[in-house]
Amino acid sequence: MIMDGKHEIISKNVLLIAAAVLAVVLVGYNVFLVPRGDVLEVNVGESSEVSFDESGKVSSSAAEEEIININTADAEELEKLSGIGPATAAKIIEYREKVGIIRSVDELLNVSGIGEKKLEAIRDKIKLSD
Repeated sequence: MIMDGKHEIISKNVLLIAAAVLAVVLVGYNVFLVPRGDVLEVNVGESSEVSFDESGKVSSSAAEEEIININTADAEELEKLSGIGPATAAKIIEYREKVGIIRSVDELLNVSGIGEKKLEAIRDKIKLSD
């Protein structure tokens, strides 16, 4: 089939437009619909650590939060607890040195800077074993 000049130009323009539309569709698909293994947003808290297994899934050990032993933890470990900063960690250690072994989680209410709200926020992240 022989085309005249006008139809040939229109045909080329249609092909260029089709190619441009296809490129936009492919880029959009890759940007918005294809899961990316190298990009992951996880809200895990201030000091949590996350690790991944070979398949890119969160490893089971990382999914579990670390439980802190308040009778043996140093200041750095205590600061891993939500709402416990350097000053409060030092106060917990000072209280522990004063009374010996902390026998009840509720004893932490005797530490300046720890109230009911803060205690409830950390209750399930601490243990008492010596």
